[in-house]
Order: sequence, then C-alpha cells, then structure tokens
Amino acid sequence: MKSSTKSHLAVAMLHLVAVLPRWLIEGPLSRLAASLIWLTKGDMRRATEINLALCFPEMPEAERAQLARRSLRETVRTALELPGTWLQPIDKTLSTVVSVSGEALLTDAIASGRGVIVLSPHVGNWEILGIYLSEHYPLTCMYRPGRIEGVDAIVKQSRAKGGAGLVPTNRSGVAKLLKVLKNQEVIGVLPDQNPDDARGGMYAPFYAEMANTMTLVPNLLQKTNAVAVGCIAKRVAGGRYEIVFLAADEAIYDKDLQTAVNGLNKTVENVVNVAPEQYQWEYKRFRRDGEGKKRRLYSK
Repeated sequence: MKSSTKSHLAVAMLHLVAVLPRWLIEGPLSRLAASLIWLTKGDMRRATEINLALCFPEMPEAERAQLARRSLRETVRTALELPGTWLQPIDKTLSTVVSVSGEALLTDAIASGRGVIVLSPHVGNWEILGIYLSEHYPLTCMYRPGRIEGVDAIVKQSRAKGGAGLVPTNRSGVAKLLKVLKNQEVIGVLPDQNPDDARGGMYAPFYAEMANTMTLVPNLLQKTNAVAVGCIAKRVAGGRYEIVFLAADEAIYDKDLQTAVNGLNKTVENVVNVAPEQYQWEYKRFRRDGEGKKRRLYSK
C-alpha cells in the first residue's frame, strides 16, 4: 500500500473513532476488544504477562492475571480515546478534567524561580495532561515524528494547540530544554521510554526488574536546579480524568548519576501505583538484561 493511501486511511479512521461516544468506548467496545486480545493470546497479552511477572514476582498468579486483563482493557480505552483528544476542541478536552491535586508542587517551584520537569509515564491519558499543562504553563516537550505522515500532523497539531513548544529529540532539543528550565518554565518528559543508545541510558531497578533508563532527566536537574514532579491523568468513570501531581523521589536529585537514575524509576513507580491497571504493561521495555545483553524474552 502506498504511503499516501495509508496515511489517508489512518486519518479517516482517527476521525471516525474520535466521534464515538464515551459510554461506548468505556463499556462494550473496550470490553469486547480486550476480551479478543486475551482470548487470542496475541503479542499484547504475552508481553503484558511477561512484564508483570518480571515486575511483581511475589504477586499471586491469579492476581497478576486479573491485573493483566484490566491493563489490556485500559490500554484499549486509551487507544480509542486518543483520537478524540487530538481532534476535538481544546475546551471540550479540558472539560473532561474533573479534579486536580498536588499542583502546588509546580506553582511553588515556579514562584521560587525554578523550572519544573513534569514526569508523565505511559499511564492514564498523557495527551490530556499535556494539553492541560500547555493551557496553564509555558510548556515545552520533545517530539519525534511518527511513521504515518497524516497521523503525525494531527498529533503534532494537538500537542501544540495549547501553546506548547515542541523540540526535536536530539542535542539541539536538549539545549533548548536547558534554556527553558533556566527560564523557570516547564518541560514534559515521558520518562519510561528506552533510551535510543547506550550513551543516553543506565540500568536501574524498575519494580523487581532492571530496565534501561534515561539519564536525561537527572542531567537536566543537575544543570538547572529544576524541580521534578510526577504526574498522571487518571481515568475515572464517565470518560473523565483526575490529574494528580506527586513529588519526585528525593534520590533523583543526587549528584551520583546511578542513584539519581534509580530515583527516576522510583518516581515512575510512584506515579504508576496511582492506577497500575492504567499503565501500558505491554511495552517491551526489558529486551535487554541488567548488563545490556539482548535476550529473547518476548519471542514466542
């Protein structure tokens, strides 16, 4: 299929999904899709079960299975909600936010003359969080273009519609983030992604497993005296969200890089623990062991 045709079809599908009613997404549609994923024992289920077994080895197997099923359904909900988040007017998106707690962590830091790094892992609806932040603060985020041109344009427009600045995921982008933080502004980071190369990551505990973890955040904190804050846009009933800000683990500010990276993962854990079923446990984060060696962990 030609890339242009693929792009048009993908964009049309996004527009179709964007108008689905919330009750349909939250109820029968996500339930049916998650059940099919579970029954077919496909890649998403397999990766989810593997990751949960690695991270929670002491959790009873039946409890892990229940968490896996709930996680798959929440992942489906996220996928079905994102098109609406991207395409609908910003006021409609913000109307789904029913409560915000812990926001003083940001406002107090900014008032004291410090920048803020908001750490939002792949849990809940991070796109809604980005829109909320960009509406209330000078926000800058890194952005990597997607593979499908039409979809990429929609996502990029959505992330910028609240006024957020987007910088590339390279050295020039990092330089801009440094400048933003020194100007006492806010940046948003998805902290649970695998770093692109060995120079950008260190292995640190994530629950009971070692994970390649970005060194970007601790390095930015050391160079700017910024404050790190964890955050989640937690899904609640009716397709609505509660935004929760959490103080970062104190170890993240340590001058020893390994200690700081450990603190970053601990901060991610604390955010995930707000709604563990809403975390994307199917993300294949453990393709390498704690020594960086490849392993066939997710192979059939």
